[in-house]
Amino acid sequence: YVDIVKDIHIRFTIKDDTGSELKGMAFSCVDTPMGQALLQAKTSNAWVNMAGKIRLNSWQGRDSVQFYPDDILMGS
Repeated sequence: YVDIVKDIHIRFTIKDDTGSELKGMAFSCVDTPMGQALLQAKTSNAWVNMAGKIRLNSWQGRDSVQFYPDDILMGS
């Protein structure tokens, strides 16, 4: 799952080989190489390696764990 939020941010879900999922958010990245890679991953079958941070996200009274990417590498 990959979605553009407010025309500049990208919200996504990471899913591994076991089916486990982790929600992620990349702020102000739609027009960056990382943003373009995330959007391309939405429509391709390429694997993706990401480096970033996992942090507690508190939004509208709810807490969740979320991934914030620093870099991305696409494969084929």
